[in-house]
Amino acid sequence: MKKFLCFTLLCALFLTLLCGCSDKDKQTENTEPDTTATEPATEPSTETPTAPPTEPTTEAPTEPEGLQLNMDLLNDIGLTYDQLTEKYGELIKYNSPHGGYAYNFKNGHGSYNFYGADVLIANSAYTYYNKLYITKQNNIYYNHIPNDDQGDFIPIPKEDAECCSIEDIKATDIFVNVTDTVLISDIKNIDGMIVKSDTHEHALDFDPPTPGAPKYVSSFQLKGYDHIIITFSHENFDSIDSDSILDLHFPPKR
Repeated sequence: MKKFLCFTLLCALFLTLLCGCSDKDKQTENTEPDTTATEPATEPSTETPTAPPTEPTTEAPTEPEGLQLNMDLLNDIGLTYDQLTEKYGELIKYNSPHGGYAYNFKNGHGSYNFYGADVLIANSAYTYYNKLYITKQNNIYYNHIPNDDQGDFIPIPKEDAECCSIEDIKATDIFVNVTDTVLISDIKNIDGMIVKSDTHEHALDFDPPTPGAPKYVSSFQLKGYDHIIITFSHENFDSIDSDSILDLHFPPKR
């Protein structure tokens, strides 16, 4: 009997120890770290996001500048003969209109005039003359290449004589980058432009009228250039074109 009890107690102790080990194994399993593979964390991108394309902007068109005067031409008034030949080249034509002396230069704009005592005349005691080889046609002398040593003497302005007028200029030469029609109203709107004599018929200024002269005349002066009268001779009442004529001259003496 005692042997049986001892055997039973040993079996019970053994079972108790066995159950305890089993519980420890389960706890160990529950406490072991989870070794399941995880996705590596994505590093933040350092690239700058590309902005969506923008529609091209169209700049507002530049407002065209108003009608502008060729001041270089206006400044020819007051130049000496030597200054004009330096600026426009050799003399190619000489005339004597209105009792004065007019000179045309190779690259000039019209007939450049020196009046009265500003020009030395023939038989003068001075020697400011230039011997040109010229041909006379319709009372106008034209320069030409001579076939011999014969030539005519023509008077040349004194060294200090200043050009007092320019006649027979193509009217559009007085404007910058203009080759066709210009409205008289646009000329009036030029900054500083003053109407000297509004558009009227040419016949009102000349009696008898100059044969072949354009029908209308319009005259202006520019502030700061009050010593110059700008006169247009034109066929159309309200406009000038490349066939119109421009004269620049000193105001008449009172």
